[in-house]
Amino acid sequence: FPTRRSSDLIGGDLGNFTINAPLTQGNVNSLVAGMPGSSGAINLNAANTYAGGTTLQGGGLLVGNNSALGTAGVTILANTNGNTQIAASATSGVSIGNPIAVTDQLIVGAGTYDNNENFTADTTHPLTLTGAISNVSSGAAHIQITGPTVLSGANTYTGGTDIWGNTTVTTDFGLGTGNVDSGYGATL
Repeated sequence: FPTRRSSDLIGGDLGNFTINAPLTQGNVNSLVAGMPGSSGAINLNAANTYAGGTTLQGGGLLVGNNSALGTAGVTILANTNGNTQIAASATSGVSIGNPIAVTDQLIVGAGTYDNNENFTADTTHPLTLTGAISNVSSGAAHIQITGPTVLSGANTYTGGTDIWGNTTVTTDFGLGTGNVDSGYGATL
């Protein structure tokens, strides 16, 4: 996997792929994943130490390690097909402490993508988000929960929450502000 000294563009609409080697500061300063309108997923399995932040422009980020998203914040940009997602891919669940700023919509949960870029939720291994989830500038971020998820950050996003999977909230502001809707199979 080649690296540059600035920002690495990984993904695009190339389907799914996995990076098992660590992305370290100095080799990778920041990670820009996906392209607007893409639906493929990048699976990051190593403890990464890059410090310039992570930007997801489309598709999904599957995280198989608590430090998979480096040491800085994560920015989720609007995706034209609405499928911008962060999911745990480890068989024991993953806890992410990075703050997350969302432009439009973010889908969170746990699961895997198949070779046809279809997501299957994992109902037993949760994604835990301990960093705060917020809006990017004046946007109203909307969070959709598709699999077992623990929200324990002081979240300030304002676009509401859809709960479609088991969800645990451990803080007063875990669901941000806005409407909370639940669907089939949801527990809170």
